This record gives sequence, structure tokens and C-alpha cells, in this order.
Amino acid sequence: MNWQARHVCKAQSLEIECQDGLVQVKNLAGTAPKAPLLMFRGFVDLQVNGYHQVDMSDSQLSAGDAETFCRELAKLGVVGFLATLTTHSDDHLLAALSNLNKLADESNLFGKMMLGIHLEGPFISAEDGPRGAHPSQFCCPPDIEKFEAFQRAAGGRIRIVTLSPEYPEADDFILEVSSKVIVSIGHTSATPAQIRRAVENGATMSTHLGNGMHKEIVRHPNYLWEQLAEERLHAGLIADGVHLDAAVIKSMIRAKGLDRCFLVSDSTVLSGAKPGLYRDSALGDVEVTSDRRLVIAGQTQLNAGAYRPMMDAVPFLMKTEFLKLNEILQLGSMNPLRILGLDWDLHERFVLFEISDAHQMDIRLTVIDKEPVFVA
Repeated sequence: MNWQARHVCKAQSLEIECQDGLVQVKNLAGTAPKAPLLMFRGFVDLQVNGYHQVDMSDSQLSAGDAETFCRELAKLGVVGFLATLTTHSDDHLLAALSNLNKLADESNLFGKMMLGIHLEGPFISAEDGPRGAHPSQFCCPPDIEKFEAFQRAAGGRIRIVTLSPEYPEADDFILEVSSKVIVSIGHTSATPAQIRRAVENGATMSTHLGNGMHKEIVRHPNYLWEQLAEERLHAGLIADGVHLDAAVIKSMIRAKGLDRCFLVSDSTVLSGAKPGLYRDSALGDVEVTSDRRLVIAGQTQLNAGAYRPMMDAVPFLMKTEFLKLNEILQLGSMNPLRILGLDWDLHERFVLFEISDAHQMDIRLTVIDKEPVFVA
């Protein structure tokens, strides 16, 4: 199999050839073909709770299901992700973390694509609004001994921990763990002063900024403005057209700067599911609506995670005419890689795609360590 393409940021022609199960990339002389495929590094999603009926919190998840899960993500242009666990009981989290660690050793593809674990809870606000859909009975103050137990169960694979600095215990916790993992502020009702202390102590990220908040807050000062203004915080954004309006995303990127923002999907086990009512092990009754939203059943205001994959952010953001295609892909690839302190040879891990006049992405090839994981 052969493809001709060009990098999304360059005019250089490329030839991609697959032989004996390995992909080779060659630079070609001359300009790029008139109707080329485009190449980019692939999406790196720092917040993946699940997808297509697979739940990262399932302690019984098998290596086979984990492999299938990775191939489903590859169809969406994802080349790396953080398995994300939300608030649950200690026993449940310990079992799920242990299983993720085991799966990363048992499944070659899962081990390559899972770049670590994002622990989004239980150290978050128990207040209605900030806690979002997380069960309040398991929300608790940051606890160093508990976190160390989680990290041991995970085999040291936890890369990000989301917490609320509203708790008195947060200062010492952040000081202790921020040299080992990325501390992200999220699901919080913290005061601006508590946000500032968290940053001084080592917090460097905001989890899905603009979500996991009270419906009504003091105009100013508040925890949203404080995080927006703080240059040391990188902001995660769910750009699915549901969690944040286009004007909000434009304002946030203008405030933070392109290099300090990144996209996440926040996808869940029900992402991709048919409309209807479902039962979630942690969240209870949830609903997939006819307009592709995932909400707590019985209302439409409280989201229960996201339904759409990260690639759906491309047409949504392109239609704003605020960002160029290469800038959107930077938000979904290079920026999250940089946050994790990772990089890889573009010719070893990448995605080829076409883009329609309506800005829809059509993934044609996803390559992980020179192996074609998905071929359209």
C-alpha cells in the first residue's frame, strides 16, 4: 500500500509505503500533489474515561477489550491517551488502577497508546455544581497516603491528578506530589487566594476549564478568572460545541495564548452509543440524547462526560474562523505532548487524513511505532 501526502504545516511531498507490516515515510522532491492527504502527529487525549462500551474504570476489563478499544480510538486519529478514572470508592479505584497497570503489560498496543493515567478525583469538591456528575459520597480532601496507595496500585503510571485546592490539606499535598505528577485544578469551588496558593505550590494545569462549576458565581473575583489569568496554568478545553460555546473558547484561547491551551475529549463508555437511557456504575442513570449529548437522566443541564471524539472539535472550531487547521491540530497533539514532556519521531507515530469542505476529518491511516493500527 502506498499513499502520497504532505504535512499539515508544510508543502513538502511525502510518500508513505507499507511493506511487511511496517510503514516507511520518504520525502519527495517537488511540491505536494494537488489533492493530497494531510499528515499530522495524531491526537493525544489527556482525558479518556472510555469509549464505545469500554470503561477505563472497569476492573474486569480484559486485554482483548483493551486492544479493541485502542483500535477504535485509532479510527478517530488518536495515537496516545491518558486513561482517566473519575471519583469512586477507594476499593474500586485501587482495583481499576491495578488492572490498567496489568493491561499495559499484557497488551502491546494498549501499553504503547496509554501514555499514563489521569486520576480525576476523588480529591475534588463535594458541592453541587463543581463536582459535576461525580458522586458526592466519595469526594474527599487530598490525602497523600491515599494517593501513594493509588500510585502503587497503578505501578507508578498516574501522570495527572485533578484536585480542588479548596481543602486545607491541599497545600501540603500539592507541595508533596507536584514534583512527581502533574497537579491539575478542577471540579473546584476554591477561592482566588486558594487557586494562587495551589499554583505557587506546583499546580500547572486546569482540568476542562469552564466546566465542573457552579451555575452562578460571583462576577469577580472568582476561580474561573483566576485560572484564566494565571500564565503558569495550561487549560484543558472540551471543544465539542456542548460543554463550551464558541465565544467562550475564543475568549479562553485569547486569554491563555495558543501554547497554553489543549483539547481533550472527556469521552466516556457511552461515547458513540445510540440515544437512550443507560445505567453507569459511578454516575447512576444517564442519557444519550438525540442531539448526541451525554447527560444525567431527567434533565439537560448537567453533563455526564462528553459524547463526541476529539476529531469533532475540528469542524466546530474551523467554523468559528478563529483558528486555522494547523492551530487546532496543535491544540490536540503537540500541546498535550509537551505537557507530558513527551515527543516522538513524526515518521514513527502519525495520522493521515482528508478534510472535507465542511471541515470534517476522514481518517485514512493511523500509525503507531511504524505499525499501521488503522487503515481505512
